[in-house]
Amino acid sequence: MEAVKNIQSHWLTFLKKGYDENGVAQYLHLDDPLVEKAREQLRVMYSDFDEQECYEGQLKVVSDHNAVVEYIERLKTELGEKALRISKKEQENQEKAAFLAKQELELAKQKQEIESKKKELESKSLETAKRLLQTDLNNEFIALATGLSEEEVEKLRKEI
Repeated sequence: MEAVKNIQSHWLTFLKKGYDENGVAQYLHLDDPLVEKAREQLRVMYSDFDEQECYEGQLKVVSDHNAVVEYIERLKTELGEKALRISKKEQENQEKAAFLAKQELELAKQKQEIESKKKELESKSLETAKRLLQTDLNNEFIALATGLSEEEVEKLRKEI
């Protein structure tokens, strides 16, 4: 409580006798940003018109600069967020591409197995047809039994 009273008495003294005859701030020598701001405002109030205009111009420049910096920071944040979203999308796309590549590989493998089984089946059908051709069975029956066409059976008959 003592410190508060001390600060208050310093402020009151400063406000009553804040400037000497040259306009220099007196008394209140606390190291406080508010005190510095008060001193600056008093200095401006006691300065002539040209100095006040210059000060206000400087304040405008600082304010404009701060607005530009804030705008740039906001843009940087937005760009960072967009870049993060793009990066996530790219990662998702890479994962999808990897999944599709795996699916294509599996499909190719299955296709190869089907082709292999088809060739094996055709080979067995041809072998069976050749054995049946050694009997007195007609082409229609052999075609029905082996799954070959009658033309294929006839062709085999001529080869034998």
